[in-house]
Order: sequence, then structure tokens, then C-alpha cells
Amino acid sequence: MLDPVSEPFHVITKESSFHEIFKLKKDWRWESLNSLKKDFFSGKREKGGALDEGVLSLGGEHLKNDGTINYKINKRVSQEFADNNKSLLIEEKDILIVKDGATTGKVSYVYPGSIEEASMINEHLFCLRLKNKEYSQYVFEVLRSEVGKKQIDRIFHGSAQGGINKQVLDDVFIPLPDKEEIKILNKRIIKSTEEFFLLKEIATDIEIYIQTVRKNHFIGENKSFSKNINDNIPYWDSPYKAQWKNLEEICKIRYGKALPEKNRKEGDINVYSSGGLDGKHDQPFYFDPSIIIGRKGSIGSLQYVDEPFWAIDTTYILDKPAENVKLKYVYEYLKLIGLKHLITVTTKPGINRDYLYNIKVPIPEENIQIDFINKIEQLNNLKVVISELFELVKSQLHSEIINLIN
Repeated sequence: MLDPVSEPFHVITKESSFHEIFKLKKDWRWESLNSLKKDFFSGKREKGGALDEGVLSLGGEHLKNDGTINYKINKRVSQEFADNNKSLLIEEKDILIVKDGATTGKVSYVYPGSIEEASMINEHLFCLRLKNKEYSQYVFEVLRSEVGKKQIDRIFHGSAQGGINKQVLDDVFIPLPDKEEIKILNKRIIKSTEEFFLLKEIATDIEIYIQTVRKNHFIGENKSFSKNINDNIPYWDSPYKAQWKNLEEICKIRYGKALPEKNRKEGDINVYSSGGLDGKHDQPFYFDPSIIIGRKGSIGSLQYVDEPFWAIDTTYILDKPAENVKLKYVYEYLKLIGLKHLITVTTKPGINRDYLYNIKVPIPEENIQIDFINKIEQLNNLKVVISELFELVKSQLHSEIINLIN
């Protein structure tokens, strides 16, 4: 009898049947998604691209890694289109699955009470709606555990067209107990979910507090500021009698260096683009602590890196700060003001380096910079602890699901 923990799923091939390989605990059974579904459909949207007003249109980008849905990404269809396609509106306890693209197989769950506004799915998502909604969250958790991921991955890589299709209904199986045990399981899942959302709420509160600490430090309490896209003149007096200096006076500003995929070699050095981590390489191009700014792509994005790395040519690199200037302090200030207002609107949007040169940064005495950096780092460390607890709650739940298979 196979143990899916010690021999994790490598025995599954395109030709093999998942439910025929692994045996379940006594009184458990395998059920295909097809036998559990009430409805299974893909969405669509009107021609002409996304709108800024109307009904929210959900795609793969709206599905978050934690299994929830991001309703803040503003891509919409007209109210008329929505009225004519009401069957595509999501409901509580629906399971959403990405059907193609870079995140194929990713799943999210429409938790009860979580729908922030009327939303419908586009052509890149499937919606799975079960006959018995008591099973919905359990089935969702199975689909995003290794039990589900490996089954979906097998279909995805075995498809000639790329992506997944309705074949997933017949080829993905869920381990199910009897009705009484599913009630017990659901209670455990709900408890884990409550813990998860509590941790998520705490993490959100910490982030809001960090933003408040940052704003109060640079501007002062009960004060606000404005930004001028042309000269970036500060509109407030620093609480610490800081000297205002142009960015070019306090650090070096350089372009990232191109590194095509074909030229990358296996290694442990992080490669960054404007969108964040973009793979690995065997050697760094930059060695000093740096601020990475999105020049193209995710324009105005900010990342702080304190170990050797490579950043590609969609970025600017800020490093080698002047004497008595802490680069992390500059980073925190840029986080406060943001850089979106510097974007030049052309056929190829981006940030002009001359605009960066002229950003004015308040530089107080070095000990004030250090104290502030330490306070922010303590709060960020607390966020890391909360994130680790996120993963612990999730992994415990998924371990239980994997252990259903003997």
C-alpha cells in the first residue's frame, strides 16, 4: 500500500488513474468531480477589453495565493452585458479554477459573506458549483492540496491544447467519507478557516499600522502632503528638521542589466524584474544593498534587496548611499510618497530617470534614521511571524487531507 507522504505522487502518470493507485481509509470512497457537481461552466466577457465601470469581471489575476479573491483589481463588463449573462455571476461556496495561462489549476473559494460586490467570471476561469454545498469547502481544500494539485497538473500537462478543460470533471477524484464524518471534517475546516482569517486580519492591521508609523515619522501626526509631478517640491516641514536633498545627491541611480532566459544558468542568485522575483542565476551583477524601482512593466514598484542579486533592464537600481545616509531610510520614504505620479504617459509608459534625480528626500541625523529603520523592521518581523502561522494553519489542514489516503 502506497504512502503519499513518503512516496509523494511521483507514481501518477498520464496513463495511471489516481484513485486506482492510492487506497483510502475504511469507509471512504473516491468520487469524481462530475458526480459531485451541480454546475460547471466557464465565463466570458464582451469584446473591446475591460471597462472601468460596470460589473466586476473576475479572471486568473483575481485569484489570490491564499485561496481568496481580490476584488480590488478593477476589470469590468457593462451592466447590460451582466444583465444578459446572469448565469455567470458567482455565488457563495462556488469554487473557481484557472483554466489556462501561467496560473492554470489555481483555485479559490467564495467564502460565505466574502462577496464584496456582484462579480462574474471571464473566459479564463471555470466555476464549480456542487450539488451538496456542505462539501464545497472541503472539496476546495482537497483541490488546492497536493491530492488535487497533482491530479490537475497531470491533466494540464497531458493536454494538447494547453490549459485544462471539462475533462477535469471525469479525471479528478475527491476522497469522501460518509455524511456524518464529513460534518466532523467540516467543523475542523471551519475552525482552521477562522484561524486563517483571524491571522489575515492581524496581518492587515499590522500593515496599516506600519503605514501610519511611516507617515507620522516623515510628515507628523494629523498632517498630509501632496506631490508635484514636475518638481517634487515637498509640501511640509519635516518633524526632525531634516535636510531636503535631491535623490541624485544621496545615492547612485543606475539601469538594470538585461538577462534573457536563454542566458541564465542554474544557481542561487535571485533575479529581479519590475514585477518582483523573476528567477535565478549563477552570479550576481549587483552586490550592495539596493532599492529596485520598476522602470517598465510594473512601473514605480519598489523592492529593497540586501544581498547580491541581478536586476534586469526593466528596473532602476539605487545603491551606494552618501555618507550618513541609510538606504533603507530612503526606501521607506519612497514607499510613503509612491512613484506612480512620475509615470510618463506615452506609447511606452515608464519613469524618466531625470524625474528620479529630482525627487527630494528628507535626511535627518543618522541616529534618527537608524531608530526609525529598527522600528519598521520590528513590525515587519512580526508580519513574517504571522505569515509563518498562515502557512502552518494551511499545511496542517492539507496534511490531514493527504493522510486520508493510506
